[in-house]
Amino acid sequence: GRFGPGLAEHVAEVESGVPLRTAAFATRAAASAVTLGSGNSLGPEGPSVEIGCGVARLVGSVAARRGWKGAAHLQRRSRQMLAVGAAAGVAAGFNAPLAGVFFALEIVAAAVRSAVDEGGGGGGEADALGVGSASEVGSVSELEARRDSAELDAKSRTAISGVVLSSLVSAVVAQEVLGSGHALPPGGWPVRLRWTA
Repeated sequence: GRFGPGLAEHVAEVESGVPLRTAAFATRAAASAVTLGSGNSLGPEGPSVEIGCGVARLVGSVAARRGWKGAAHLQRRSRQMLAVGAAAGVAAGFNAPLAGVFFALEIVAAAVRSAVDEGGGGGGEADALGVGSASEVGSVSELEARRDSAELDAKSRTAISGVVLSSLVSAVVAQEVLGSGHALPPGGWPVRLRWTA
């Protein structure tokens, strides 16, 4: 089966209401830690964002069982938690809290927006070209309104507060745990110059 979700899969699962597959998430997180710990690379931001999103979804599922009421409220909070988790992952992974904030507000919000589906079919290419019927145009504007709402959930004041806080805390914790030195210190390269006269 599937090894575990990436950012797009996390967003798609949240949008469709699929709970986090904890076994797949734990397997992928462990594999990422072993791969990175052995000096290999896994891409520009992949593992840190995936782990951050997974942890945020776990926290969100616990909070949902303890008090988040209503499907719309749960959906909104789940989108916000994705942004918070991704920001924390980027900030911790790169020791760059500001980059974590911008990543969440731009990349995650765009992923959430694009994951909102038509929910019942649509006109496809005809709508994109602007040649649909009046009912198709209405469905396109409803789809755009749902996409706008989803994107704004990930960029709301509540989300921004959580994103900033999680970015700062994760960067500070990572720096305290890992230290501020280089992970791979540069070696000394002796330079010998020969001058001939």
